[in-house]
Amino acid sequence: MSKPKEVDPSNVIPLTMEDLTKEEQQDIEKQKMAFKIRQSVSKTKQCYLESLSPKR
Repeated sequence: MSKPKEVDPSNVIPLTMEDLTKEEQQDIEKQKMAFKIRQSVSKTKQCYLESLSPKR
């Protein structure tokens, strides 16, 4: 199977929130939240790992 081509941002029509249904808007909000949570978790993990590694 061929890999999907990278989407060229210049020919993607930006959607406004009004174009989406309520369900889609909520879905996007959930994804944003999940992304923020993942970011902070990985940041915390990084700090934790750094604190474990012996300082030189």
